[in-house]
Formats: sequence, structure tokens, C-alpha cells
Amino acid sequence: MPPAAAFTASWHSDRVPPAARDTVMRWLLCFCFALGGCASIQPAPSSATQRMVGTQPSVGVESRASVGSPVLAQFDYLAAVRGVVQQPYARSVGFNVLRVEGGELLIRSTLGASRGAWCTSRPAFFAAGEARGVCFLDVPGTAPQMGDIAVLREAYIANTAVGTEVAVEVAMRLEAVCVGTGFRHEFLFQGRDRSGVRLSYREYVNDMARPVFSQDLVYDIAPGQSTVVNFRQARIEILSADNQEIRYRVVSSFR
Repeated sequence: MPPAAAFTASWHSDRVPPAARDTVMRWLLCFCFALGGCASIQPAPSSATQRMVGTQPSVGVESRASVGSPVLAQFDYLAAVRGVVQQPYARSVGFNVLRVEGGELLIRSTLGASRGAWCTSRPAFFAAGEARGVCFLDVPGTAPQMGDIAVLREAYIANTAVGTEVAVEVAMRLEAVCVGTGFRHEFLFQGRDRSGVRLSYREYVNDMARPVFSQDLVYDIAPGQSTVVNFRQARIEILSADNQEIRYRVVSSFR
């Protein structure tokens, strides 16, 4: 057994106070860098994808949407589940820095035989003269679903010794992210003012992060009765709306 692996096996115990364990981890990581490796494991990224196709909500169903949410979305693209980091996070590890940016995508992976993790696709651990990827380990006993926000509390730094995980607090949201060709068209509710109901149209092609076309629209609505609005052959019956929420029914989708 390599020296670092033997050392971690001899002391890694629940009886060690978290603060003391974290301190020793920092020095052990420095020791591993000096050795140029130690006993390490390589993450195995998941290649699973899924075709996302459909219209939301369904035609004819009364629905509600809050400000900034889609009133109507039509899509067809190849997607993979990704963890989207919710806000920037950074911490020191010895004389080094672990850092991820808000909005960064984490790839579903497996460490060793079965430990689930979410790994960066670019360096997130920065040491003198080098940079490495980081994997954030699943919280045991949890199984977040699409749209859930999970807080990850352990990180494994690529090519360091087994057992040298460091404590973190990284919040991520599970989302289906486009990883191939496809499109998404959507109407967003932007609130109501004296001019009427404000809607925004967004059109995405392949890269779902930035729209290739967008347009802001304002529709007058008759007080006390429903109003049907039209855009690009989509027809939406607005039942009521205020500056917080819209109640509506999709009559037909985009063509």
C-alpha cells in the first residue's frame, strides 16, 4: 500500500473531529502533490442522454405561471442531466484553492465501484503550477430529482489519494441540458402594467444558454373577461393576470 493510502486508512474514523480531519487533509493533499500522485481513482462520466420533445403545458389545460416563468414551451433536443451550480463557491485547501463558478455544469459520474459524484468538466482546483478537476460526492441516502436543489458537502480532487476528500458546501440544481442539436421556443410571462400583459418570446437553437432570437410583446386584455392573444400561430387564452401571476389556457402551440 502506498504511504499516503496507508496513512489515511490508519486514522480515517468518525472519532476524528471534523476540524482536525480537514486540517490533516490539507497537509495530506500537499504531500500527495509532492509525490506526484498517490493511490487515486478516476471518475467515470455517464454518457446517458435522452431526447426531450413536447409542448408544455398541454393544449386545453388551465394553467398558471409566475413572473419570469414559461407560459408556453415547445422543444425537441437531445439532453443529458447536469448539475447546475447555483452560486459561486471557493475555499482554500492548504496553500491551494478550490473554486467553482455559478452556472457551471457538473457531469454525472461514478468514483470507484459505486460512489456517485458530480464532476467539473474543467479545472476547479488550483495549485502551484497546475490545475485539476473536482468531483462533488453524493450525499448518502439522498436521490434528488429533476429540478431539485441538492447541497453537496464533500469534494474529491482528481488524482489525489483515496480518502482525502475535503468539506465543501456547493448547491446545485438538476436540469436537462442540451448536448446535441435541437430547439426550444418559449413564451415567458413578464407581469402586467397599465399597458397590458407583458410576454417575451425566446427562440433557442442547439445552444440553450442564449436565445438566437427574442422579442418583447405587450397585449391589451379586456377587464373582467378572457382575451385570446396570438403570436407565430400560437394562441393563448388569458383568463386573468396581475403583476405576480397569469392564469391561462393554451389554445394552440407554435407551428
